[in-house]
Amino acid sequence: MYEMDYRAERAERQYREMVEAIEENLGVNDDEDYGREEIFSDIVNYGADTGWGGFTYTVEIDEFYDAHEDAIEDLLYETADSLGAQNSIVLVGSGPYGNHPYKTAAVWFVLVEVADRELNS
Repeated sequence: MYEMDYRAERAERQYREMVEAIEENLGVNDDEDYGREEIFSDIVNYGADTGWGGFTYTVEIDEFYDAHEDAIEDLLYETADSLGAQNSIVLVGSGPYGNHPYKTAAVWFVLVEVADRELNS
């Protein structure tokens, strides 16, 4: 029982840290008129591949993925499982996104998923 509680707490902490990093990269607290809800709403409506600060260049995406790999993979696994996808690769695919197609597809998918979850929580 203790191990399950610890894993759930660790997963929640990693998720919250990832959300904070997403908000920091996007600068959600930098503009009084165009804040967190507006940015997340636009990400959900228009996608992650439309050029969001901190999530545009391959180096940014690779750094974000590497820093939050456990939280990203947990979220992808959870989402794939809930949708009946075989695994995260089937879920996000791996389109023509630079040198690291899986990382880009995974980070962009998670960016939209987090924006949606945060708007609806």
